Amino acid sequence: MKKKFPYIMVVVFALIAAVFAGLWVHEKSEKTELMELMCENSINQSYKYFTTYQKEESDDDYWYGVAEYNSFAKAYILLCDDEQQSNRIELNRAYGNMVLKTGKVQENMEQLLAALKLLTEDIHDPNAIIRLNEFNNVIEHD
Repeated sequence: MKKKFPYIMVVVFALIAAVFAGLWVHEKSEKTELMELMCENSINQSYKYFTTYQKEESDDDYWYGVAEYNSFAKAYILLCDDEQQSNRIELNRAYGNMVLKTGKVQENMEQLLAALKLLTEDIHDPNAIIRLNEFNNVIEHD
């Protein structure tokens, strides 16, 4: 019996480790799904508010759009775990421009909406980041 005890303990610990690994993987996949859902919801709301702003020019719609965009950017950064540092920079540049250069952003709403539209279709679309970069360049260098 004493010879079998260490082997039994190894098997028990291996099973416990496998169970915890499975639970960890399951939890991580749920987190990813929730973060993607949050990103999608926030960018859709931001696009909706900015579209309404373009039609009605209500300051409330503009600032709600900015707030939803900020929620999207933060969730996206958490979702990607700093894997896409350049995307993080472009997302933050756009948010900074929305807050600090509202007049220029409002004048160039079509470009912003074009980038956001791509993000509403696919939050990982690299073309959307390219469009955001172009938008940022127009706002910052015009």
